[in-house]
Amino acid sequence: MARPASARFTRWSASAWVAALLGVASPALGREALTLQVRDCPTLDQAELSRLLALELVDSASLVLTDPPVGATQLSLECRSDDEALLQIDDRLTHKQVSRNVALAQVAGNARARVLSIAMAELLRASRLELTARPPQVVQPVARLVVAPATVENGRRFSVAIGPSAQAFARGADVFWGATLLADVELAARLPVEVGASLLRDSARVRGGRAELLLGTLQAGAGWVLLRRPFVGSVRGAARLGWLRGRGIPDDSTRTQARQLGLPWGSANLCFDGRLALKPAFVGVRLEAGYTLANAIGRVDTSNELELSGLLASASLLFGLGG
Repeated sequence: MARPASARFTRWSASAWVAALLGVASPALGREALTLQVRDCPTLDQAELSRLLALELVDSASLVLTDPPVGATQLSLECRSDDEALLQIDDRLTHKQVSRNVALAQVAGNARARVLSIAMAELLRASRLELTARPPQVVQPVARLVVAPATVENGRRFSVAIGPSAQAFARGADVFWGATLLADVELAARLPVEVGASLLRDSARVRGGRAELLLGTLQAGAGWVLLRRPFVGSVRGAARLGWLRGRGIPDDSTRTQARQLGLPWGSANLCFDGRLALKPAFVGVRLEAGYTLANAIGRVDTSNELELSGLLASASLLFGLGG
């Protein structure tokens, strides 16, 4: 059965463009325009909806009843039932489509235009949040002068060296010649600890013959590094303990009886150790001055002919690895 003309008119007038251009301002001012389309809402007061929506957007919209511009953002309202409406926005600025279902079961008929106008305005604002957000600030790079901290030297330096040595006493034999073996490690920065061994030999003339001397010592010490690059220099205190073997060789073995003695010997020394780094090797010079703590006296016959005592001085040329 054909519908009455009045019914058809009500149905299609609800599907038509109702009213509205809502924008950031009126098209006359060259700002964006919005259109509103209402579908299938025969009981809704569409004029009141348009008026209230314009009031909600009064700071950013104007209501234009005719000639909506091409490409305007479209707001649409569709009544899916008497108790539910679908709001939808096709936003030309954000190129997004957003929608929202609004339940109207608890809303009186004369208040629905107000509720829907508020919901439509809030949905539009939500669609535009990304446009109103402040852009991230670009932090311009600032040139800074960075002073690198001084490099902390590794306190675990280790080295081992060997080389020829010479030692002389203020009172006693001629110069002893031999070799020195030395190892040291920096247990803390600039604090070396050393251990070493020396074997020195001398042949001295005495009355009635000569004496052959062999001096073996062990040493231990610690010090402080004064210079680091390129020449490593340190001062050290060291103690030496050893054994002196003396053997008398008479000129006339038929008239003089030779003796062989073994005597303890010790000294306290102050050392300067200088090394030139030739990575991974080094070459160095070690100078020592000290005082004899345990004197050694050697005899060829019954008289005191040989004495190692008092001040001493020694020098060593070192060749080693590490440091």
